[in-house]
Amino acid sequence: MAACIVRIPKRPNTQDAHHYGDRREFAHSVKRAKLLIENGYEVDLRKTGNPAGSIFALKNMGWSDRQEVEFRGVLAHLDISRLPDELVARLAAGENPISVLAPVLQAGELSALPPGKEGGES
Repeated sequence: MAACIVRIPKRPNTQDAHHYGDRREFAHSVKRAKLLIENGYEVDLRKTGNPAGSIFALKNMGWSDRQEVEFRGVLAHLDISRLPDELVARLAAGENPISVLAPVLQAGELSALPPGKEGGES
């Protein structure tokens, strides 16, 4: 195994890490270092009373606190404004859309689908 000397500036920055991360011989080490840093912030989220700094750092590392859901098939054509209030309330409360809508879709009782989509075609 060959030894390698890396000059680390007195004040390293993220550009240096990205530069070394693009080089094949350092890519694994840089990736591992980033994972260790992310893990440290993750641990801080659980331990500290004020996680704002950790959340900020993790967002700068590409994390997100927003969940995105993509619907395909029948659910992609759903007109939520035509759903009964009870179903909208359950969805707004965070209940799983599939578990809320599946029984109604199976029974063919949902009028919130455009014509031709009632039978489950996508």
